[in-house]
Amino acid sequence: RSATEAGATRGGTGFTEFRVASSDLGDLDADSVVVEIIANGWPIWIDGVAPADRPIPFDPKRRFVYTFGLENLDLDGGTTGCDHLRLSLTFRKNGQPVETLSLERPYGALRHALPFIARANGREFAWSGRYQAPPDAEQEIFLGSSGKFTLTTEDATGTDYSETRRQRLDAIIRMQRAFNDLNWTISADVVGWVADPETSDQPFRLVGRIRPPLSEFPGGRFVYGAAVGVALPTGQIRYTFDRETTNKLVERLITLGRTIEERGTPTEKRRLKRAFWMPGGFGAASRNDFYIYQIRGGSRPPPEWVCNRTADLRYGQ
Repeated sequence: RSATEAGATRGGTGFTEFRVASSDLGDLDADSVVVEIIANGWPIWIDGVAPADRPIPFDPKRRFVYTFGLENLDLDGGTTGCDHLRLSLTFRKNGQPVETLSLERPYGALRHALPFIARANGREFAWSGRYQAPPDAEQEIFLGSSGKFTLTTEDATGTDYSETRRQRLDAIIRMQRAFNDLNWTISADVVGWVADPETSDQPFRLVGRIRPPLSEFPGGRFVYGAAVGVALPTGQIRYTFDRETTNKLVERLITLGRTIEERGTPTEKRRLKRAFWMPGGFGAASRNDFYIYQIRGGSRPPPEWVCNRTADLRYGQ
């Protein structure tokens, strides 16, 4: 996968611009650093160039600051809605490794990344980011949401989640899994995408994607959601769409749902009920029966506890 340096033109794709700044590194006898970016286990190359082929000059007398951008496509929210980001910094002297630091942080896509202190080998790095919305409106299609829960001190500051939050999150995980078990697909021509000639005959799989709380409801309550994503041949997941594509995807979901209701197996029908909050069924369903969320471009800061602690990378493990 490929990314570009922060500030580069991104066309119609939303992305997050990250900034990583070190504390004092004056004791490092190095003249360059190789930066490797890993998002959810996938290596990301800047402009398609291998990290080892683009070392960055390093001056131990100055604080090391590195900026880079990741597109939404590289952020699949695979860990209960959070993304696992890692930077490997290999400091070198005359081309030879001196010290390697591995930094990691969680992140929730489509929002600003609140300041996070990443530590390695006794060194500290401040890691933050700002979400940059594309010029065209983006939408998400939700399968459903969890019941509201109230944040506890354990949720906000501890190393684990409260029992209530676990119950709400586990319910969304079950919804996501039920949707994935349907094994639904969509072809590129249905949504009007230009397919790769090498994979043009391969349908795209529809997958569920967990979305963590974005804002607070009255009374200090929060919800998790499960949204629809399209798994691309690259391994990336597209989960935000323009209005036209959203409408086509909803039409496809309704068609697939009606097919199962009319002639699906008992197992398929059970999965369908678990995957969607659709009390009236798919027979008379329309776009209005789906929760379509209009993304506002990170205009509001997310709750400080969402995808901002190392514990968010360990849930369920």
